[in-house]
Formats: sequence, C-alpha cells, structure tokens
Amino acid sequence: MVDELENRQFTIPEKLQVILQKILETYGDRTTSQGYKRLKNLLQQGQCNGNHLKRIKHYFDHIDPNTLDENGQIEYLLNGGDYMKNWVYKELDTARKNIDSTKTHNTNAGLENQFNAAPNQNLNVNTVRSLMPTVRTYPDDIMTNNKLMEQINKIKHIIKKLN
Repeated sequence: MVDELENRQFTIPEKLQVILQKILETYGDRTTSQGYKRLKNLLQQGQCNGNHLKRIKHYFDHIDPNTLDENGQIEYLLNGGDYMKNWVYKELDTARKNIDSTKTHNTNAGLENQFNAAPNQNLNVNTVRSLMPTVRTYPDDIMTNNKLMEQINKIKHIIKKLN
C-alpha cells in the first residue's frame, strides 16, 4: 500500500487553493516561519504526491492548535490550518480504503499475495505471514460447483416459466 500511495498524485481542490492563497497573502511577510515554503510550493504546483500528504498528516497528528502561542498559530495556518488538515485526512483515508478494497476484491477473485508485504531483506518469513489479514471464507456448500450449478439451473428454469 505504501508504494501505491507514494506514487499517486493528489490535486488540491480550487476551494482549498483559494483559502491557502488568502493565508499566504495574510502571512506572506513570514518567509522564515515553518510552513511558508510548503504553502508556497503547494500553491505553485496545485498538487502533491502521497508521500507529501503523509508528511503533512504527520505534522497535524503531532500538533494541538489550541496550545500554540502566536508564532505556533501562524505556523499552523501556514501549513493550511483546519481546512488543509481535513482535506489531507479525507484524501489519505479514501486512497487507503480504495487500495484495500482493490486488494480485497483481487483476493476474493483468486489472486494471491495481495496483502503480502513487499520483499525486504530485513523481514523474515514469519513477520510477513503475520502481516497478512485473515480473508473471509465462504461455507463450502455455497461455493462448490455442483451446488452453484444447481442454483443457476433453478433460476434458469424459473426464468423460462416466466417467459
């Protein structure tokens, strides 16, 4: 999942760009404040990759805007404030759910190793196996070919009678 997120580009919505532009106009003289450079780059590019979003999320995870002094409040705003925080959390959550959903569907379709960790020399086999989630198994009587074909034939027979 890490690679899929890192390589993905996230476009910053226009509404958020307008808000970020207003923040930059208000605090544009604070060029040495933390967050200024990031804000300027986000506005110039209009998008960022998953790695960048994760760094922004990390910032918001480790800061409480209610306990900041004036400089800290400005830094928080230069990082996008509550608007950016909400957008980043929503985008990452949606992207992770989409990736997980795709892997679950692929697993249910019969593809193997969808949730395995990427090969890494530092991981031993037992660690990789413990990272695999449990996949829902279906009762045998539903998924066996004979029972399934029986049900399909019954449905076909009912459809013929209706026509």
